[in-house]
Amino acid sequence: MKLFNQGRLEKAKEAFSRLVGYFPEERDLVAKAELKMADCAFLRKEYSEAIERYTEFKKRYPFHPDVPYADFQIAMCHFKQMRPKDRDQEPTREALRAFEEVLQKYPDTIFAEKAHQKIALCKRRLAEHEIYVGKFYLRKGKYRAAFGRFLSAWQLKGSGKEDEALYLLAVVSQKMGRYEEALKYLETLKEEFPSSRFVRKAEALREKLRGKGAS
Repeated sequence: MKLFNQGRLEKAKEAFSRLVGYFPEERDLVAKAELKMADCAFLRKEYSEAIERYTEFKKRYPFHPDVPYADFQIAMCHFKQMRPKDRDQEPTREALRAFEEVLQKYPDTIFAEKAHQKIALCKRRLAEHEIYVGKFYLRKGKYRAAFGRFLSAWQLKGSGKEDEALYLLAVVSQKMGRYEEALKYLETLKEEFPSSRFVRKAEALREKLRGKGAS
C-alpha cells in the first residue's frame, strides 16, 4: 500500500501479486490485493486489464462489500475511453449502460450519486455526436438521415442538448417541406426551454414558416 500511495504502481502491483501467491489462505487480504491490482491497472490507463480484473473480483467475491466499487470502476474504465464527438461513440454507450446499471443496483450509495453525474456527461457526448453527424447530413442535403440523428439527440433526455436538437429538427423538417411538423418542434422548444439561446432563432424560423402558409 505504501508503494501504491507513492504512485509506484508497477512495483505495487508486483507486491500485491506476491501476496496473492504466497498467502492464498488469507482470503480477506487476498481479496483486497486483487482489487488493488485492478486499481493499479486503472491508474496506469490499462483499461482492458482493469475491466478484466474488476470483473474477476466480482465473480470470486460476489458478496464482498467492495463489489459496488468494482462495478463503478468498470463503468469508469469505459468512461475514460470516451472519444471526441466526431469519433465512434461505442465506449460512451458502454459507459452509459454501466453507469445506469450502477444506479439501478445501488440506488442509495455514493456510487449511485457519482453515476448520476457521469450519466449526464455520457448523454451529452452522445447527443453532441448525433448532432455533429446530423449537421453533416444536413449540409449534404440528406435530410432523412439528418432527421434521424437529430431525433436521437432529442430523445437523450438530460443531455443538455435537447433544445438544439429540437431547433434542428424544425430546420430539417422545413427542408423536407413538413412545415406543420416543424412548427410543432418550435413550439416544444419554446415551451420546454424558454430561456434557450435557440428560442430567438426559432422565432425567425417560425416567421419564415408562416410565410409559407403554415399555421
